[in-house]
Amino acid sequence: MLQVFRDCMLRDYGQDGSYGVFRLWAVTLLDLFVSVFEEHLQKETKIMNKNTLIRLSGWALVIAGIGFFSIFMGVYIDENNPLKHIGNSFYYAFAYVYGFMVSPFLLAAGMLGLRAHYRQTIGNLGDIILLIGGIFGPILSLIGIVGSSNDELWFLIPFGPAVSMLCLTIFGFDANQSKPLPRLNFIPILAGIVFPAMFFTGLIREWGSFNLLPFILIAVQLLSMVILGIILQGDIEQQGETLAAAA
Repeated sequence: MLQVFRDCMLRDYGQDGSYGVFRLWAVTLLDLFVSVFEEHLQKETKIMNKNTLIRLSGWALVIAGIGFFSIFMGVYIDENNPLKHIGNSFYYAFAYVYGFMVSPFLLAAGMLGLRAHYRQTIGNLGDIILLIGGIFGPILSLIGIVGSSNDELWFLIPFGPAVSMLCLTIFGFDANQSKPLPRLNFIPILAGIVFPAMFFTGLIREWGSFNLLPFILIAVQLLSMVILGIILQGDIEQQGETLAAAA
């Protein structure tokens, strides 16, 4: 590149003298400025897009937590609705669709956002387990939704989020060692362990009777998922402000 520039400078100097050299430098510096600006803009755009997606994944965790809590409330209202004689409960239908058909995918988005943001600090186990939970869990739910007319496949709808949350719990134990989160590294355990524990032990059948223990457990999960989503959002915003200040 230097040789080409020297040749161009000698050519322009031979044709137009000092004016030719000045014109060459002006064009070269302008081109350099434009190239640097475009490269910086592309880099900032990539960072912004990634940060935006991670921030949205934090909100996904919050909304997913509300969705899983709505399942509990929907079952309770459906079994204790004083107007049950008028037909199926609207509340239960809403909770079923929101909790079992939307929340698993929001949970997966949140887990993949955690993986994208903390991948450099969580280690191989945390990286792999979040990937498994973020992909395998919603696939199971999707198979169950598509084949919901089949009683055996329907079982996969709640089985999907149970698997995803189990992976989130394992990530929480790993995070307790690697400390990727800025604070409360144990919170993924509380955000993930309740639903699979109740699902695999059969305690989930007690939801409709509004026993105090299931309600407390699912409320703890909701609060923990909200806190985890807020931590993820706050961390990515703080990182963005740090990068902006450094620039």
